[in-house]
Amino acid sequence: MYPKFKEISLDTATWTVAFLGAIEERETKSKKPFCTFHLLDGAIAIIANLWNTEKKDIYKVQEKSVISVQLYKKLYNGVETYEVKEYQAAPDDAKLEDYLLTAPIPSQDMMDEIKSILSKEISETELYPLVMEILDENADKLLYWAAAKTIHHNCYGGLLYHMLRMLKTAVILSRVYRFDKELLYS
Repeated sequence: MYPKFKEISLDTATWTVAFLGAIEERETKSKKPFCTFHLLDGAIAIIANLWNTEKKDIYKVQEKSVISVQLYKKLYNGVETYEVKEYQAAPDDAKLEDYLLTAPIPSQDMMDEIKSILSKEISETELYPLVMEILDENADKLLYWAAAKTIHHNCYGGLLYHMLRMLKTAVILSRVYRFDKELLYS
């Protein structure tokens, strides 16, 4: 098993395997190019800098794939930062799903629960067929989309997780307050 980011010792270059979500090209204050690697280890997400490199010079790896990466962790102004020392294609035994941040409930289970709640609560209403059509047409994307780029349910299946939590909240609130359940649930 490869070390997780939090297991990497300070001031030591360590090889690990991670999901490379994106590579962004940036510039230092002195106008020198560098790239940031947006990495996930299955538990946390980090940004690691690859200094003196333009995005066009990145080879051997692609965004949205699992890679092997040698990271150097250090403290900068009291904050842990990461630097990419080397990178290459991932080993053959590396599985994508082991390196993604995921919602705490499997995506298909969340989709099934949302449909079940809607079926019980608003199946006799005018909006129900429309809501079900939208869910079905977008199911493949909803099963993996994050709710946001950072912080708020930023994980595989995060949007579906958010939808399920809000729907459950609405159901509970409907026991206390009077409102248009059909519209709110939809």
